[in-house]
Amino acid sequence: MAYAQALSAALALEKQMYRALSETLDLTREVLDSLTRQDEVSVRLNLSLRQESIDRLVDCQAALKRQCGTLPAADRESLRQLLNGGGGPEAASRELAGQVARNRALWERVVQADQAV
Repeated sequence: MAYAQALSAALALEKQMYRALSETLDLTREVLDSLTRQDEVSVRLNLSLRQESIDRLVDCQAALKRQCGTLPAADRESLRQLLNGGGGPEAASRELAGQVARNRALWERVVQADQAV
């Protein structure tokens, strides 16, 4: 039962990460727009807001790491595999794996936007 709860908690954290990644992407685009307009005040504001969303990502990653550390070895390894893009047979595992995949795709878009800036 603890593993099912861990999957549920990990899914909730991954969803929080998706929201933070979406915000990071939007703010990165705003930074680029502000740079194009040569609006230094907006650049600084958007960079500050962007850092806040990145800090939320870091907090979520730390929470996932702590959560993994509390599980028995076999469950810990299964959860780590899911968080690294592997799949599992259970519906909860598939849902978590899908969210992890969406987060990775969004992360790639954030990296591309960073490169454009």
